[in-house]
Order: sequence, then structure tokens, then C-alpha cells
Amino acid sequence: MEDAAMDTRAKTVIASFLALLAVLGLTAYASLNHAEANAAMTTALFGTQN
Repeated sequence: MEDAAMDTRAKTVIASFLALLAVLGLTAYASLNHAEANAAMTTALFGTQN
């Protein structure tokens, strides 16, 4: 009986984690067109601004 409970709990945790990854992936995909480079970061990394 304990094995079945742990199995159900493990499946629930895995499903929740995959759902979280899916939400994060969708959020990242949706924000691709809205992202803008930070001018200060670009200057710090590359020494010039585009």
C-alpha cells in the first residue's frame, strides 16, 4: 500500500514539475519578441553599443 502511495505522489510531483517547465517555456517563447537588449549590459560585455 505504501508503494502505491509513493508512486502516486512521485507521479504528482513529476507532473507538477513538467507543468511548471511548460509554463516557463511558454512564457519565454511569448517574451521573445518583447525582449530588448540592456544598453549598459551590451557596453559592459562588448565595449560598444549597437
